[in-house]
Amino acid sequence: MNVEADIPSLVGVHHLKLPVRDLARSEAWYGRTLGYRRAAEFVEQGVLIEVVLSHPAGGPDLALRLDPGRAEAAAGFDYFAIAVPDSAAIEALAARMEALGWRAPSRCGPPRRRRPDRRFC
Repeated sequence: MNVEADIPSLVGVHHLKLPVRDLARSEAWYGRTLGYRRAAEFVEQGVLIEVVLSHPAGGPDLALRLDPGRAEAAAGFDYFAIAVPDSAAIEALAARMEALGWRAPSRCGPPRRRRPDRRFC
């Protein structure tokens, strides 16, 4: 078996599903902070249990699933990190988050080896 020949072709991340304690609050945060908008919703037994958010400028969709127990167990765990095109975009995002009351990271990491044009915070 040639493992290299059997590697599937991937084009990116389709979506991320995150457990949340408060669906409305989480949806509002991703909308206000990063610009995500509701693309779909799932209702189970008459209760809104999940929303799927899309970003108008691309990126993976986010599915927010009402699951307080899992959300509490994962509190403080970083599920993902976002990438922006350059340092100016990081500064703009930090300023936006500070204007919304969030404290920006004190420093950013070095450019990534695979994408030297991108940094992370």
